[in-house]
Amino acid sequence: MMMNNEKSSIQWLSLKNRLMAINPQTGGWLLLDDLCKEIVHEIELGMSSESISEQCGGISVGEIDRLRFLLKSHHLIGSNKTENAACGSSCAKREYPTLAVIKATLACNLKCVYCYANAGVNQSSRMPFETARRIVDEYVRLNPNKSVTMLMHGGEPLLNFGLIKEVVEYSKKYGKKVVVSIQTNAALVNDEIAEYLKENPVEVGVSVDGPALFQNSTRPLQNGKGSFDQVLRGIRCLQKHKVPFGVLCVMTSNVANNIDEILDFYLSNDIYCFSFIPLMKFGRGLNDSSLYVTGEQIFKAYKRIFERIIENNAHNEKKINERVLSNMALSLFANENPFMCTQTPCGAGRRILGFSNNGDVFLCDDFIDDPDFKIGNVNESPIDELLAQSGVVARSLSRSKDNFKRCKNCAWKVLCGGVCHAVDYYTGKEGEIENEICVFNKLMLPFLIEAFDENPEIPHLLSEDISAMDARNVCVALDDGKTDDSIDADTFVRILKLHDVRHYEKVILSGKNFAQNQDSLKMIQLLKSRKHHQIVLLENSKLDCSEYKDMMDCGVDEIWVRPDVDAGLFEGCLNRVNRLIQYRNDKRLDTSVALVLPINDELWNSNVVGWIRENLSPEDKVLLYEDFSGSTRAVLEQIRDLKLNVSVSVISSSVETRESCSDLFVFEKTNLFFIDKDTLKGRDDIGIEKILAS
Repeated sequence: MMMNNEKSSIQWLSLKNRLMAINPQTGGWLLLDDLCKEIVHEIELGMSSESISEQCGGISVGEIDRLRFLLKSHHLIGSNKTENAACGSSCAKREYPTLAVIKATLACNLKCVYCYANAGVNQSSRMPFETARRIVDEYVRLNPNKSVTMLMHGGEPLLNFGLIKEVVEYSKKYGKKVVVSIQTNAALVNDEIAEYLKENPVEVGVSVDGPALFQNSTRPLQNGKGSFDQVLRGIRCLQKHKVPFGVLCVMTSNVANNIDEILDFYLSNDIYCFSFIPLMKFGRGLNDSSLYVTGEQIFKAYKRIFERIIENNAHNEKKINERVLSNMALSLFANENPFMCTQTPCGAGRRILGFSNNGDVFLCDDFIDDPDFKIGNVNESPIDELLAQSGVVARSLSRSKDNFKRCKNCAWKVLCGGVCHAVDYYTGKEGEIENEICVFNKLMLPFLIEAFDENPEIPHLLSEDISAMDARNVCVALDDGKTDDSIDADTFVRILKLHDVRHYEKVILSGKNFAQNQDSLKMIQLLKSRKHHQIVLLENSKLDCSEYKDMMDCGVDEIWVRPDVDAGLFEGCLNRVNRLIQYRNDKRLDTSVALVLPINDELWNSNVVGWIRENLSPEDKVLLYEDFSGSTRAVLEQIRDLKLNVSVSVISSSVETRESCSDLFVFEKTNLFFIDKDTLKGRDDIGIEKILAS
């Protein structure tokens, strides 16, 4: 509840056709109208839905509750949760970088006018295999339960193709745990190299700035002649051998102003996976201002890229995948920001390290050879020791948008994610001044929201990770984990993949004795890492078990409890629920508790009402399900009059009930995608009432 003298957590922005409510601290947003703005203000002041309904004649309490529900579920009000929720010792774990960017050589066959690494000056530089092997072993050691990626970089890594083959062959001892990839200019690719990349396989990225006019002007050969013919020949060779690859283009001012020509080149050459990186103001192009691109230029170019993607992906079987717009769509419409370079703190020192050809370790590959960002040498000390002792890493991990002068009062600071640390360091004075990426984000994000308002298919057309269908509530029935064919964490991962469970879909864990499954905490942590909203449905008879407290320690989003309402048992169940809530409150954990109760007039007496008012907090809720013992509407009207001071919503798959009672309460989504623990098959013809009754 917001007191009269408190500042609202919501900022209001005017878009083309609507008002946008946004919470800068959470990134939550909604498109609303002027009347909703008035109601939101009254909700923030703590007015009840009944009082607001009386003041705004004609608007039902159910509609106001629905708006209140949307404000909470979209994190505009009432949520103090953070991504780094408290986690007990049962799930605490130090994580280490999984991506190594390895400078296989600083030699290069090209002399790009903007090269960040100033490659080609020393054409004899090569990383020895012993150093590369040390990096592979260290990464595998530090990530026993994860795959790791060795990105062979340069210069031009194919000038040290022998090292690439040695790393590939050595990594086979670790099975699929080690992925080898390369970023190449493709000019040296021939049939032998392409066939090797295909057979092993090695993931491939190609750097090319478009057709001949653009490629030759910015990415010439060492002798100054154009590289386009050689690069296109290499691309054709990769395609002939069916080697999948994505393309990376540096967006200079010339590229931005002629973006259609670049896109025409890609698509006419059957290149549908590409991304653009606005030129960073460091490296060889530092003093050539003609190369620089402004935020407005980037926005204008991306508006056209957006139009071409929507046009293609709506009508063409081959879909364009452009990283920047795909990640923006995930951030805006799926509450997911997977790209480490637009996170704060970013991936530098956390998910990625850069390795120079002599084994020197840097915070990120963009900082290689900058002594201020060197953290040691992999040949001299274990990586975990280097990370633990490095002040550079500690400072990078402490970076916060709330401490950046340009970010702390910006409405878009969560949705934009942040600016690459290297870009920020070299051009933004570590968050002190606004740079071209900031300008671009402030223009592009509202543009995408306006486009979404006109066409709700926009998110799916921009990102294949966002489904065209409505988000589901997915219920996974688990077992106790004590039999050979029980569901463990690895099986759980396969289940999510098998049924294409998306990041933004709620996942409910339920089942007899499932909390005793030793992998249940791993499953919750997995769901949290994938940004799923996690719910556990508990067994009443075991509410005092330590497993449930461990789930709270791990920061599970919600715990649903359906007490046994039979005479003589109900009071004991409520006492156990109370002890669970007290544990949560004592440890100041973020888990919300939902009390699941029937719509039954015999149950709703003063004792139950008093217990709810005394024990449930504003972040908790009551879920009502039908037991068909009498008039549903009459009981709901009775409950509505009780003014319970917590969120109350109804679970009912009855169309008649939803139509006749929607003016009283919010109705939860009732049809689940249910995954059976025995067959692992899914079905969508089951209502949540059946889950509760089982």
